[in-house]
Parts: sequence; structure tokens; C-alpha cells
Amino acid sequence: MAASHLVRGLALRTLSLARPSEHAQFWLAQVFLVLATVLGVFLAAQAGFRTALQYEQLAAQRTVYHLLSALEAEVGDNAERMADAAATLQRQGDLRQIPEIYGPRRFVWHTMIQTPDTFRVPADIVTGVRRYYDEVEKLLLDLERQTISRKYFSERVAELNENLRANALAHMAVVRARIADDFASAGYEL
Repeated sequence: MAASHLVRGLALRTLSLARPSEHAQFWLAQVFLVLATVLGVFLAAQAGFRTALQYEQLAAQRTVYHLLSALEAEVGDNAERMADAAATLQRQGDLRQIPEIYGPRRFVWHTMIQTPDTFRVPADIVTGVRRYYDEVEKLLLDLERQTISRKYFSERVAELNENLRANALAHMAVVRARIADDFASAGYEL
């Protein structure tokens, strides 16, 4: 009987020596499970961050697109107003009403001054519009003071309008088209 207990005890000890490999497999599986979970969470967070970043960039581009659309319309209208002022001045010669009737409207421009999104608009566009408005204002002031001729006013307005159309307005159209393409390629509508 003692021998059978001894044999049985040795058999159990032999079995328990074989078990650590089973425990090692279990713990190794648990380590891989934890690593896979951590890696999965990391990859999911990274994908979520990329999506959020893309959304923020598209939202900022949408704002720039709408700012440029409004500014392009306003500046284009003002260029036409100034051309009309020059034509009217050539026909009538009445200087008193020109600045009040034909002076540029700057609602969008003044609104853009108050918003930080203006700094997302390319600098050459903002600078071109600012220079146009500064020159127009100076011309209107000089015209009102009668320090320039009507002919010079008309010629200068034509030059300013041509420069505006060739540079700032043309660049606005290019930037707006690029933003529209970015939205289309991302699968979103403006």
C-alpha cells in the first residue's frame, strides 16, 4: 500500500511537471490577447483621429470656400460699380454723387476682418483685395477733392479692375475650384 501511494505520488508529480507547459500556453495566450487588444485599440484610435482631422480640415476649407465665394461676388460687383462710375463721370461730369453712389460696398470685407478664418485665405488674395480697395478709396477721395482729372480717374479704374480680375479674382476662382475638387475626392458635397 505504501508502494502504491508512492507510485501514485510520483505519477501526480510527473503530471504536475507536465502542467506548467499548459500554464505557460495559457499565459502566453493571455499576453497575446492583451497585446492584440492594445494594438486594436491603438489602430482604431489612430483611424478615428485621422477621420476627425480630415473632418476639421474639410470644415475649414468649406469656410474658406464660402468666404471666397462671397468675397469674389462682392469684389466683382464693386469692380463693376467703379467701371460704371467712370463711365457716368465721362458722360455727366458731376463729381458730387460719384463717391456716395458708386463707392464700393464692403460688407463681406468688413466681416472677413472680424473672423479668424480670413487667415486661411491665401495671402495674395487678401492683399490684392485690400490694395484694390485702398486705391479705389484714394481715387474717389482725389476725385472729390478735384486733384485728379476725370480721364485719369477712368483710366486708373480700368487699370485697377483689369489687375483685380487678372490676379485676385482669378486666384479666387482657382482656390475655390481646388477646394471643390478636394471635397469631391473626399466624397463630400460643399
